[in-house]
Amino acid sequence: MGVAVYGIVEPGTKLPRGTPGIDGVSPRLVEAGSVAALVGDLERDELVARRRNLRAYMEVLAAGLERSTVLPMQFGTVLPDDDQVRRELLEPLEERLRALLDRFENLVEMRLSSRYDERVLLPEIVSTDPRVRRLRGVPGAELQLGERVAAAYERSRSEDAGRLLDAVAELVEDQMHGEGPEWDLLTASFLVRRARLHAFEAEVDRWAKEGAGRTVCELAGPMPAFSFVDLELAEAAWA
Repeated sequence: MGVAVYGIVEPGTKLPRGTPGIDGVSPRLVEAGSVAALVGDLERDELVARRRNLRAYMEVLAAGLERSTVLPMQFGTVLPDDDQVRRELLEPLEERLRALLDRFENLVEMRLSSRYDERVLLPEIVSTDPRVRRLRGVPGAELQLGERVAAAYERSRSEDAGRLLDAVAELVEDQMHGEGPEWDLLTASFLVRRARLHAFEAEVDRWAKEGAGRTVCELAGPMPAFSFVDLELAEAAWA
């Protein structure tokens, strides 16, 4: 037996009725002072990162976000019981958790994944770079050709991503960039104030339409600030 800890929320938070949790167990609140934790009972003392468990974890946090600021705990955080949730997590970290709840109030994360269509970008590079055209098919020039294509790809990525980043600069509170798949254009997480969410989505949509047929884009969210909050149980030991 154990208690899965989903995330930290405001005391008194009530999730939408019928919100499912891991193993189908509805989540509930454990409160301590000025903070609370979303938790769910388990029939075991550890969690395996199976798809259904991860999906339930995400759905609970999404439901929490409809009613409160949410600080997501690392998936797999399990404690023996409610008393341990208070003594090992909420009470020793209350001051820091309270500050984070205040810091992330009305802020959500939006994740953008965008990549080039190789079938479109490569011919574009060939048509606009005379040196690439000259090197194609030249024996022994494979390395030079690859370097030239890579440089052209990086220039395109810098210019195309730069247009969006400039457009949303005043609409985001923070951003984090990551590595994407081959022919990645921009893989990033943005911290956006709810009041600016519509404007942010409009700018991303406008940028995506400009690259239609040349790029593939996916925008996910709003979601809790996973990329900007990193809470682990081990932190309580150092509080």
